[in-house]
Amino acid sequence: MAVMHEKQGHSDFPVRRARSAPFGGLFFHPVRFLRWTGCLRYRPVSYRAFDPQAVDRPALFSAPDPASAVPGTPWTASRAIDTAMAHSIVVENGIANCLGYVFDKKGRLIDGGTHKHREGRRYQRWIKRGRYIRPHPIFPRLAYYTGNVAVLTASNQRYFFHWLLDVLPRFAILAAVRERIDGIYIENRRPFQRETLELAGIDTRRIINSGDVALLTARKLVVPCHQIMNGREFPAWAIRYLRDRFLPVSAGGTVSAGGRIFLSRESAAHRRLKNEREIIDRLRAYGFREVKPETLCFRDQVRLFRDARVIVAPHGSALANLVFCSPGTRVIEILPAANIDLYYRLSTALRLDYHYVKDRCGDPDRWTFEDYGISWEDLKTTLDAAGITPRRAGETTSIPPDSRRTGRCGH
Repeated sequence: MAVMHEKQGHSDFPVRRARSAPFGGLFFHPVRFLRWTGCLRYRPVSYRAFDPQAVDRPALFSAPDPASAVPGTPWTASRAIDTAMAHSIVVENGIANCLGYVFDKKGRLIDGGTHKHREGRRYQRWIKRGRYIRPHPIFPRLAYYTGNVAVLTASNQRYFFHWLLDVLPRFAILAAVRERIDGIYIENRRPFQRETLELAGIDTRRIINSGDVALLTARKLVVPCHQIMNGREFPAWAIRYLRDRFLPVSAGGTVSAGGRIFLSRESAAHRRLKNEREIIDRLRAYGFREVKPETLCFRDQVRLFRDARVIVAPHGSALANLVFCSPGTRVIEILPAANIDLYYRLSTALRLDYHYVKDRCGDPDRWTFEDYGISWEDLKTTLDAAGITPRRAGETTSIPPDSRRTGRCGH
């Protein structure tokens, strides 16, 4: 069989690729393909059948609920999930798709080896023809690789939070695996993905871009399994990996020199703060500077949070950068009437001083994508409780104009 070396997307990889069968290998493995598309019933198999190598078992989150400075805004803690994803498995002749679903050679979905783990839900509702293979054709080509491929694809990899805290820490697990790794199956098409992979020192020549390859099989699939689990502590090893990799490369720079920032969601597609302009105008008296994180390159985002002393922000992916803050940094998260405790759990792991403000008008039992508003009086009460006072004249922060406007890194 001929062996080819070829270019995929933005990367060259020295993985030996054998052949690419049309229709997902329909004529070679019909049951496997049909089960993957959801056209036939399948029986999931536990990851425990593949001799998992444990990394850690995140403890249940046990910190008390954060106190609210505003009466009548109760806190809702997330329900703990039983499964703890912190292990690696090796699957011989398995199949992986571009969104993190992993199957054994019999076409069985590997529960606990698949991202995203959906405890208590039927996978068959989520894996079906069309929805989870876009933008690829209805019948994707099954790519065959004769080497070993590490699978780091994920169902939510296009979101910055999940990329940073679910996907990238899996490289730490991969480093402890004894199997030789020839290729790395991961998405590598968004600017923040390309930049973080480069800064983390990942050899892009080995990357198999999941934006180009919808479905693959290999001699061995090496699968590091990790994701942030509801109701559990943020793993110390994952936080350590991110800080060790990215804080050193952010050394220097002049992103901030005072550290009071407000993170805007004005450009977000959903869950915007309706009265954001009013809030920003009032916060200027406290020395806050408005920042649009999406306009900054990743290196500058790390610097911004590294140097921050007070952060006020509506809930959003940019707060994943809290992982780069120093202990004691004060955080005020602005939330709809319902809350999720994601960033409170992260703040607790990092020993940050966390506070929150909620919308009083929405449904406190329903997490929403809708825009919402908060009252300035509630935010001011919370600022006072956190010991954040108005700034004296001349106390300012600075953000390089070129980074703020264009997203270029200020080196």
